[in-house]
Amino acid sequence: MKASIFVRLATSGALFALTTVGCSTVTPGQLSAASDAPRPAKNAAKAQARAEKALSKGHNDDAIGYAEAAVLTDPDNPQLRSLLGQAYLAAGRFDSAGDSFREAMTLGQSDPRSVIGLALTQTARGQVGAARQTLDQNRAVLPDADYGLALALAGDSKRAVEVLTTAIRTDASSAKTRQNLALAYALDGRWREARIMAAQDMSADQVEKRIASWAQMARPGAYQTRVAGLLGVAPVADTGRPIGLALDFSNQPQAEMVASVAIPRGDEPLPAVGPAPAQGGNQIFAAQESDVSVSPASSRAAPEPRQPVADRPVRTAAAAPVIKAPAAPAKAAPIAKPSPAPVKLAAASNKPGIAARSSAPQTGLRGSHLVQIGAFSSPANAAKAWEVYQRRYPALKGYSSASAKIAVGGKTLYRLAAMGFDDAASAQKFCTSLKSEGGRCIVRNMRGGGAVQYAAGTMTGRVLASR
Repeated sequence: MKASIFVRLATSGALFALTTVGCSTVTPGQLSAASDAPRPAKNAAKAQARAEKALSKGHNDDAIGYAEAAVLTDPDNPQLRSLLGQAYLAAGRFDSAGDSFREAMTLGQSDPRSVIGLALTQTARGQVGAARQTLDQNRAVLPDADYGLALALAGDSKRAVEVLTTAIRTDASSAKTRQNLALAYALDGRWREARIMAAQDMSADQVEKRIASWAQMARPGAYQTRVAGLLGVAPVADTGRPIGLALDFSNQPQAEMVASVAIPRGDEPLPAVGPAPAQGGNQIFAAQESDVSVSPASSRAAPEPRQPVADRPVRTAAAAPVIKAPAAPAKAAPIAKPSPAPVKLAAASNKPGIAARSSAPQTGLRGSHLVQIGAFSSPANAAKAWEVYQRRYPALKGYSSASAKIAVGGKTLYRLAAMGFDDAASAQKFCTSLKSEGGRCIVRNMRGGGAVQYAAGTMTGRVLASR
């Protein structure tokens, strides 16, 4: 890209400007203050400034490298994680961008850029229900022009038209607001109104070109096309972030949710993960050692920011990225600061196809199948994760949890799953619905494992049964 999407303006010949495309700057005063800070913060500030400069010039690979270095140096800084999300978004890496924006908000970042950035990545991945909830739950911080356009992209074009029409009537509208309304009209199938509104800021030939591009965006289910077309980026196959970038929940007790991981292909085992985000009841289920993969954590220290190298490779985990924190990568100690208040994030909605189940506690393993949703380094972390998943995915509240202790390659892991499915079809239906809202899961036959002793009741940080 010759020009960064973060500095575009909504003029007659440019794409619409969301708050996500506003580049923050580092002032000389900030750099001066950084010079008096401890070395890790100083290095992070330098890397941040270089990342922002690279973004403004459209050097996305360099921006990603600098932003990753900044986050590795100061991992609990929400602004740096938001900046990293912007860099990934500019490069068309929607999965990594979404993880970074979500972690920034978990750490307390609630600015329009982070909220819109998260909503756009959710939309691009087809999680439109979650995207709309992200927007609605953080409505107070969003300008009408950005809120309306993001709603339209996420499939709520009728409400988007209402919001943008009101914005134009109540305030002196800008070209940005008018063009956002024109696109909302197009996505709502109101092509005549779209042409009229677009013509207020474009020549006739530009209007026809714009209408042609909007027609591609308006195709049913073309959510990634909408986001990519709006931002002017080419989506790429996202292999995930370096494992050391995952947010460590052990330092964030108020965290409300777990970062996303890459969607497993077919019946691949979910990756082993480290600390998880508050305790809950768990029971034990059968597991096979051979179908769990363990992603070794990188032990590298936070790198010094360096001059950009074109097309340099990014280190990633051998298996799928972890949920939240890896197994203790070496990193600089974060700057002490008060724990931020949790920010409202999108919660997945109940799918009609998921049958409601009694929330009464179950005393034994039920059903023939389980839906595995993760693997953790300790029983306590598995219990914490279950509570987090129940808040994020309300459909899980009707099910009991199950866990199994397994040993793989000298490592002890604890699987976490939802239990109570009578057959493979019902379990797969539940898993598919969970994935549509951004969850990760695989279906397992409970009766297919080796001999396991089961224990009724809850797991409170100790192992009740193992292989």
